[in-house]
This record gives sequence, structure tokens and C-alpha cells, in this order.
Amino acid sequence: MIGASRPELLLSGKALTDQGRVVTVMLEAGWSAEQLRHVITDGPLTHPVRISVGAIRTAAVDEVRTRVADIAAARPTTVAA
Repeated sequence: MIGASRPELLLSGKALTDQGRVVTVMLEAGWSAEQLRHVITDGPLTHPVRISVGAIRTAAVDEVRTRVADIAAARPTTVAA
């Protein structure tokens, strides 16, 4: 869907397979499709692109996942009385 509206972000082959797995896990963890679309499409691409678009988008998704995990780990846990 993203590749159709933003051809410069089109993934194929291994990059598509790898990102498909990551996105599936994130959706199952409660991320909305809109949240993922924002993470994937809103980051700028370098000009000229010196690495693959897949690598750039993978880094963006990984960064968000890491930040969310860090925030979740920093939350105090509640203990039932």
C-alpha cells in the first residue's frame, strides 16, 4: 500500500520479507496501521540515497521500536496488594 502511493519507498525481495515480519509483530503488539504508516513514510530520505530505501526504513522502524521498549522498561511496575 505504501509503495503504491510512495514509489520511492517501494520494497521488494528480502527487505520486503524482513519488514513484513517486523510490521506484523508490531501490529500484533497493538500498533495501528496508521502509526506504522507514519513511522515508515514520515522520515526523510537522504539525497542522494547512498544505501537502500529498505535499509533507511528498517532503521527508522527499529529506532521507534527501541524507543518504545526503553519507555516501557522505564515504567514503574505496579504490585498488586
